[in-house]
Amino acid sequence: MDNRRPKWEQRALHQVSCATLLLMVALVQTELTPDFWHVRINVVLVVVVCWTLLRGVEAGMRWALYGGLALGLLTPLPLGAHLLSLALVVLVIGGLAEAYPRDNLLVPTLCVVGGSILESTILALVQRVGGAGVSWLGYLWMIMLPETLLNVLVALPLYMTLRGLDRRDRRRGWVA
Repeated sequence: MDNRRPKWEQRALHQVSCATLLLMVALVQTELTPDFWHVRINVVLVVVVCWTLLRGVEAGMRWALYGGLALGLLTPLPLGAHLLSLALVVLVIGGLAEAYPRDNLLVPTLCVVGGSILESTILALVQRVGGAGVSWLGYLWMIMLPETLLNVLVALPLYMTLRGLDRRDRRRGWVA
């Protein structure tokens, strides 16, 4: 038996820590980040996209689950809306990014742009299905584009921070 593999208690504690971290990120996003042009930086989306690029679709799905549930509890949208949008973003980004090198810093930036547009579109569709009137042109100019620009601003600093955490975890043997 490999002694470097963490015990189930350590893995469970690690997952609880990740869920707690994403709950705190969602709290910061919904309560503490300032509004710019009536939109906020979607920190949870950026973190989930960056983690998917670093660890793959399986880890990205876990973080999408934690972050989506946290945002679902903290925002007025239906409970599964953020979970659905983040899960679809992880599937698309995870599939498309496999062909590109992770060392190229343009990859996380472009993935955050694509993820932001995809998530905004999904959330608008959820609102539309729920009966809210969505002016698509207004939504594009007032919500989607400003949010995407704000997300891009924090993409590289968050990616570099998460890459450092990923390297630390790999050195400790927590990741295969």
